Amino acid sequence: MRLTHGNICRTIEFLTYLRQERVTSLFEYSQIVRCTQEELLWVAHFCEICRLTYLAKGGKETITESGLNVADAYLMTRNCSKPFRMLLESYIENVKPGWANRMPVGRYETFSALSNDEYFCFREANLTDDQINEDLVTWWDRMAAFFRSEGESYLVKIGRKGEKLTSEYEWHRTGKRPKWESVESNFAGYDFLSCENSYDSTPRLIEVKSTEKPIVCSSFFVSRNEWETAYNSIGRYWFYLWQLSSPIQLAKVPASEIAQHISRDVGRGSWCSVEIPFLTFSHFFFPYLPI
Repeated sequence: MRLTHGNICRTIEFLTYLRQERVTSLFEYSQIVRCTQEELLWVAHFCEICRLTYLAKGGKETITESGLNVADAYLMTRNCSKPFRMLLESYIENVKPGWANRMPVGRYETFSALSNDEYFCFREANLTDDQINEDLVTWWDRMAAFFRSEGESYLVKIGRKGEKLTSEYEWHRTGKRPKWESVESNFAGYDFLSCENSYDSTPRLIEVKSTEKPIVCSSFFVSRNEWETAYNSIGRYWFYLWQLSSPIQLAKVPASEIAQHISRDVGRGSWCSVEIPFLTFSHFFFPYLPI
């Protein structure tokens, strides 16, 4: 099914008409509004596979709870952003388009695979905003979870907790919201772009590592891409290590301290990632007191 802005708009309108009992079938809808046969077939197929409607006895089209939620979201605000977001979620979950496989590696990577019309659908749903908030991150992670294993989803969940704490910490430390780079792309080599402090705008690159286990039995991994980025930004690159069980603790470790624990290529071999115990930096940890 080819996703287009027009088809999603048609679906919202049809569900709204059903909700208001203005029509009882897609055929009646087609008698009221001007639309192509192709659009009608798309709406019919989409409503079926996403379980937004079903055919009752006598051929009457009946709206499901999911369809009601979409219609009500539009009728309450007369704004398309929320229903668009809801229908995009249904499309990704049930159709699983090829570009959705990129969702686990970030927004930039996904957007680069979209057609202009598909990107317009994301923009209509307010999913392309530069200002990243928790609601957007939660939606994106929920969609990406369809394409991750259970273990990967758990690790992402733990990682996001540390990232959210880092965002808050940096905001209070510098008075500025850091750029949440890991939501955009997993290939940047760092998670946040912040600054040195409230009066020094020198960039600070931050890679976040998190654990819910005690420090004595936890490790984190540094990928080659992360380390190459860190090495090229020594003095401006920091690792923020979060121990998330109560009481929450944070260690801010400069890349120069990580350097002595990084692997080296030998012969024809080349390393991809290195595992480092959290305990190595136990003297850096301090209690984190949320403000």
